[in-house]
Amino acid sequence: MNNTYIPELDIFYATIYFTTFIIGTLCNGIAFWFFIREPKNLAVIIYRFISFNDLLICLSVLPLALTSVTHNKPVMFTVGAVCGAWPYLWSTIVKVSVFLIAVLSITRMLRIIQPFMIIPNAVIIGIIVAGIAVHVGVRGFLQFTGTLIYDKFRGWCRVIPSHFRVAIIFFNMSMVLPVLLLSVTCLVSVLALYRYATNPNLSGGLARRTAIQSSITIQIFTFIYLLCNIPLAILTFQTITNRKKLRRPTVGEAYTFEAWFVVTVAINSLLNPIVYLMRMKNFRKFLVKNRLVQGTLETWTT
Repeated sequence: MNNTYIPELDIFYATIYFTTFIIGTLCNGIAFWFFIREPKNLAVIIYRFISFNDLLICLSVLPLALTSVTHNKPVMFTVGAVCGAWPYLWSTIVKVSVFLIAVLSITRMLRIIQPFMIIPNAVIIGIIVAGIAVHVGVRGFLQFTGTLIYDKFRGWCRVIPSHFRVAIIFFNMSMVLPVLLLSVTCLVSVLALYRYATNPNLSGGLARRTAIQSSITIQIFTFIYLLCNIPLAILTFQTITNRKKLRRPTVGEAYTFEAWFVVTVAINSLLNPIVYLMRMKNFRKFLVKNRLVQGTLETWTT
């Protein structure tokens, strides 16, 4: 190891990035195709947004894969458009990802607690579109009023915000608050599911069992997301509220930040199609019918 990089970690991170770019892009593309073809309901609508957002995340790791194998040489970031667009896109899709998971988890929690509550699809779509528009707008303001640099110690372009107070408020509202809401809704949903599972008067019926299975899938989905993103929320909060972090980071700080800021987010997007495969019978049927996997329909759907 020299004083600027750790070759073993560079190879490890590059392997994750290339795997995410190739396999993650393919699998999330297939998942998005599946959800587009599924009958429209509340969960499917949200999954469409999530799978498309995961697809963007998988595509966005390619510049990082190239910098990792060249000891943080800019490579694709030497193109001004890429350097300017990447931090804007990455920050936006990571925060939108948190927002979408929060919407999915909260709506499912409400469905468990109030099974007869009807939430119009148009309302949820409106909330999602409005949330994404706010993220895009505020991030754009921070991007165009800040200073764009290529951080050779972290291996990507980033923006030093000139409005720190706005950046802190935006981060708390778009990252910390949704993570806290996710933690609470996940706990409430697990308790409600336990109540249904242990009460035979509540757990009977095909519709009820299907709803419970769907809710368990979403809670697995949410748990994986929290596992990958709580450290990111903590680390980024510490960084953005401490201007001393603008100094040159140590080797350990740079690799730790990259691990939580990029690597775990990439892993999360790579894992989501596996959750679809394991928990969604219709997704497995879709793969078999379109000859995307080997085997019979009975093999994959039992």
